[in-house]
Amino acid sequence: MELLFLGSGAGELWPSPFCPCESCREAVRDRGTHRRNGSCLLVDGRFLFDVPPNTGMAALDLGVSLAELSHLFVTHSHQDHFDPCVLAARGRNPDRPLDMYCNQRLIDLLPVYQKFNRFFNPDSLGLRLHALSPGAVVHSPTPPFTLTALAANHDRTNDEEPLIYIFEIDSKCLLYACDTGWISDESWCVIEQHEYDAVILDCTFHLQRECRNALRKA
Repeated sequence: MELLFLGSGAGELWPSPFCPCESCREAVRDRGTHRRNGSCLLVDGRFLFDVPPNTGMAALDLGVSLAELSHLFVTHSHQDHFDPCVLAARGRNPDRPLDMYCNQRLIDLLPVYQKFNRFFNPDSLGLRLHALSPGAVVHSPTPPFTLTALAANHDRTNDEEPLIYIFEIDSKCLLYACDTGWISDESWCVIEQHEYDAVILDCTFHLQRECRNALRKA
C-alpha cells in the first residue's frame, strides 16, 4: 500500500491567505515552501480520499498524475474536502469511470454545484455515485478492496452524516479519520476490531488562534 499525502492542512490551509500573524507572513516570504494544502490522500495511485481545492496542483508538485484514478472516498461536503471544480477537469477523461463514495447529503448537493459551474455534470464526467451511511461496508470485487464507513464527530448541518473510513486492500488496513472530534463509542467499537498498517488522525485546527501558535508549538 503506497500512501501519498497531497495535503494535510485544515480548512484555512497553511499559510492562511488572510491571516496577519507572523507565522503566516513568514510562510508567505518563503513562497509557500512549507505550505499545507487541504487534507487529501492518494493510495496506490488509484484511490483518493477527499478532493479539496488545489488537488491537481498538489499532485503536480509531487510529480504524480491522477489520470489513473478509479475511486474517490469523500468524508463530507465542506469545500476543504470536496471541491467540484477539481472534478470538472475530468471532462478531459470522461471515458474512465470514477466511483465516488460519500454521504447522501453531498449527493443531494451536486445539482446545486451544477448551477454554479456548467462544466460540472456528474453524468458527462463519468462519476458513479454511491451513498454511504455510518456502518456501511463495501466489498468491491474489481479492484478487490473493502471500505467501511463510520460516523465522524463533525458538523451535521442539514442532517449531513460526516464519515471516516477503514480501507482494506492487499492484506493491508488503513484508518482515515480526518476532520473529526472525539470519535463516538459506536465507531470505536468497529475500529478496535481491526489491526492497522497505517492510521491517519487529525492534529490540526483551522482557527487563527491555532494558526498563530503553530510554529511556537513546533
